[in-house]
Amino acid sequence: MRKKSPPTSKYTKGIASLATPKDEEFKEISTLLQQGLSSHRSGLLLEAKSLYQQILKLNPNHFDALQLCAAVDTQTQNWTSALKLFEQALHINPKNAAVYFNQGIVLQELKRFDEALDSYINATELKNDYAQAYANMGIVHIQLNQLPDAVQCFDKAIEFQNDDANSYFNRGVALKELGRMNDAILSYDRAIELERNYPEAFSNKGIAQQSLGRLDEALQNFNKAISLKSDFAEAYSNRSIVLQKQGRLDEALRSCDQAIEIKADYAQAYSNRGSILSELERLDEAKIALIYALELNPNYPEAYYNLGVVFKKLTLLNEALINFDCAIKYKHDYAEAHYNKGVVLSEMLRLDEGLISYDEAIKLDPEYTAAHWNKSLTLLLKGDFYNGFRGYEWRWKNEKDSDLIHNASFHSKLWLGAESLEGKKLFIRCEQGLGDTLQFCRYTKMATEHGASVTLEVQRPLLKLLNTLEGVRELHPLGSPLPDFDFQCPTLSLPLAFKTNLEDIPNKTPYIKSNRVKREEWAQRLGLKSKPRVGLVWSGSTAHKNDQNRSIPLADLNPFLPDLFEYICLQNEIRDIDSGTLRVSNIKNYSDLLIDFEDTAALCDLMDLVICVDTSVAHLAGALGKKTWILLPYAPDWRWMLGRTDSPWYSSVRLYRQQSAGDWRGLFKTIEHDISKNLL
Repeated sequence: MRKKSPPTSKYTKGIASLATPKDEEFKEISTLLQQGLSSHRSGLLLEAKSLYQQILKLNPNHFDALQLCAAVDTQTQNWTSALKLFEQALHINPKNAAVYFNQGIVLQELKRFDEALDSYINATELKNDYAQAYANMGIVHIQLNQLPDAVQCFDKAIEFQNDDANSYFNRGVALKELGRMNDAILSYDRAIELERNYPEAFSNKGIAQQSLGRLDEALQNFNKAISLKSDFAEAYSNRSIVLQKQGRLDEALRSCDQAIEIKADYAQAYSNRGSILSELERLDEAKIALIYALELNPNYPEAYYNLGVVFKKLTLLNEALINFDCAIKYKHDYAEAHYNKGVVLSEMLRLDEGLISYDEAIKLDPEYTAAHWNKSLTLLLKGDFYNGFRGYEWRWKNEKDSDLIHNASFHSKLWLGAESLEGKKLFIRCEQGLGDTLQFCRYTKMATEHGASVTLEVQRPLLKLLNTLEGVRELHPLGSPLPDFDFQCPTLSLPLAFKTNLEDIPNKTPYIKSNRVKREEWAQRLGLKSKPRVGLVWSGSTAHKNDQNRSIPLADLNPFLPDLFEYICLQNEIRDIDSGTLRVSNIKNYSDLLIDFEDTAALCDLMDLVICVDTSVAHLAGALGKKTWILLPYAPDWRWMLGRTDSPWYSSVRLYRQQSAGDWRGLFKTIEHDISKNLL
């Protein structure tokens, strides 16, 4: 998440109409005053001030000379002097609304906001219909973050002057900050109706539309703002955010660069640039942009947040944690920073601290789907199945995960264990990966034992393999028209529905069997066995979100494989980076012949040992009851839990864990030792 341009607010800085001279007793003063006013109106401010000062030498308590001299100081931003002169004028005449108004402007510029409010209130008490004073009072309330009061003031200003575009604009600013985006848009629309060429109104309208997810409309308004004001850096920067959300990263980067070209010290644009470069995986460039954003603004929470994301991608977790903490320091209610801090702490296996950060994010945003879901993953990793599986249901709130939701009927007739299944048709929906289906299809037998007639939806590569799965009346290919059912249950909701805890996981294996004919075909293909056979899987799908942590380059693993065994490749996808190593190794490669999981299962069953990373083959081998060693990263997937070498899900599985993040080499040495000890 990146910071949007701060809302542009306008208040009336022009000096209110002032009194004309009334003192005819002193001809010299009258002449000087007329000359001063003439110079003042002509923009000759220093000359006007000199004439007013001459009057004050003659009469230090001359009200008009005092307020007019203060007006010049206000226009030349000599705030301290202006304030002193306005105070003198009000001491002489405390019933002048215009002087209170102008004094409010000066106090506002000096950031003495409470005193500015008092001055504007005095002005409105003396002049009840003082629209400009109400409008400026509204700006002060925005600056004090007193947003409901700001809206009330702008409403009052509009009541007395309903054709003031700035009041509608600033009302929109306050409404947007209150989260009332649709009301803010209406207010911006009225400002634009009154002032058609109002770039700030178009830009702020775009910000509100963007927050509502109306990206195309937002983009139109940012473009309109830029067409009206070609050097509008904020509009270019905010346009880049929309383009990034639309996945138009190259265009987003160009828009960011245009903002920086206009405004070289624009910290927000550099922060946005860093976020875009991060998404483009140009991480070193992203880091440079974000560090520069923080040099420009050391108190910039969004830049710290974006830099934390970059360090997380670079697996520099300590640095990521430092930056998320800095983001929170400068923005205590930064839910995304609390959430990502939780993610980093969880990856560092500081699980209790991670849970605290997730809870902070949820406290700030009770509907924070990712925080709820990641909290559930941490609870499951800790072995708290009761709370973990309940929290895991939050995954359905994330509509972006369209791979989990096949159609609009997904949530209808949902069964989570409350209703009796006796005599009912239960449709078990597959979700997520092939490994998840292989792991949780074990629950079909339990459903049948509860009286259900089970239809199991499966991915097509698993159809032949699971055709004999116990407890299934019918297999349903994923993507086919939905069958008739009384209830449905997603695959990974089955543990919740059956109230699974750590002690009663249904782990009787094998619950999947390979095809006898296929086994015979593969036995012939392998030939006579002269050594113990070891099946290998060292990498999974590159599309997996944690692939960089779970997959291993074959060149790193190969030196630790003793020559005393026959090695068989069990994966059907070979990466380009591994193909050269595979050709010169003693690993037999049949990847082209592994048509589906029926082939993979038959080949697995012919192995004396399967060694694999955390992929679907790990679940397949475990479900087949094969002796399986799974190589796990330091922060594993929740189902492998922590601190144990066995798996409660598969009795034949042994777990090998990295002892520190990224340390495969130490794990390989253990494998090299144990394989010789166990198979010879």
